Amino acid sequence: MKKLLLIIIFTFVLLPSAVFATGETQFKARIDNIGDDFIRVENLDTKKKYTIDESFEVGMRQQLNIGDKVLVNEITMQDGVKRYVITDMIRGPWIYVLIFIFMLTVALIGGKQGVRSLFNLFLTLTIILFVVIPLVLKGWNPILVVVGGGSLAMLFNIYITYGINKKSHGTLISIIASLFLAALMSAFFVRFASLTGFVQEEASFIITLGYSDLDMRGILLAAIIVGTLGVIDDLAISQISLVRELSKANKKMTKLELFQSAFRVGRDHTSSMVNTLVLAYTGAAFPLMILFSIGNPPFDSLASILNNEAVATEIVRTLVGSICLLFTMPIAAWVGAWLFHNKVDKKTEKG
Repeated sequence: MKKLLLIIIFTFVLLPSAVFATGETQFKARIDNIGDDFIRVENLDTKKKYTIDESFEVGMRQQLNIGDKVLVNEITMQDGVKRYVITDMIRGPWIYVLIFIFMLTVALIGGKQGVRSLFNLFLTLTIILFVVIPLVLKGWNPILVVVGGGSLAMLFNIYITYGINKKSHGTLISIIASLFLAALMSAFFVRFASLTGFVQEEASFIITLGYSDLDMRGILLAAIIVGTLGVIDDLAISQISLVRELSKANKKMTKLELFQSAFRVGRDHTSSMVNTLVLAYTGAAFPLMILFSIGNPPFDSLASILNNEAVATEIVRTLVGSICLLFTMPIAAWVGAWLFHNKVDKKTEKG
């Protein structure tokens, strides 16, 4: 996406104002030859060969080898001249291979539960792509849409996987409560840390597509909430299951005793999960970490690092997710204690 943005800038801003593109088409091609001052490609469909205009190239040359498959834009200028620009590599086939390996691994190792999880994943992505995002694009409040959509996705996922029983009810209640906490904390810190949501390059690209009225700060909040949702569901179901088993093992335990026992066990789980979450966000922001180590402005002091919006955004995203993850444990433990104290669900439950 970054290359596409830069190509747009080079095409419409950096070229002389007397020459502008009047239209463009895209085709798939194979690198046919690479010379000192030229790159030649062959159209995969027509087998015609074209020379790439290197004045438009944006850092692609060093990545290319003969035989590589790429996407090429044919740009027709106002003077009728056609120019050809490599916009990106063709990665689709290998991504499909990786997706297949992932699905096969989940199915083989997870068995029936793994197949259910794949179905739940598909359902969650469907809700995000065809419910949440369209509503956000129509101008709905991103926070309300994500909380509502996330709750709906979890409702289907939990009841499909674990059935309709107390364990499922408790898990859903815990997740929704944690989602609202994530929404409140995100809104507070994004507002008072003056995060705009424009620091990510995708935000600029969305605006260039004509969605200038979108609430980018709200979309940033929604992204933080979605990221949090991805970690709290596992902890919630683990805590609810733990309380249920404790109640089965000792039916004389009171609400408080169930909560305290689950809380003690949950501490070990949350400490490892917080570390996992922080490392996941650190990995996503690894280029920023490299900039810190280089130490050049605007990353030459701790104050300037923390004041940078890109850094502040990742810090808020990571810490809000971690705090909500930590609170999910006692919330789920309390909900489980309330549901299972001195009672055992008589229905046959899986998991």
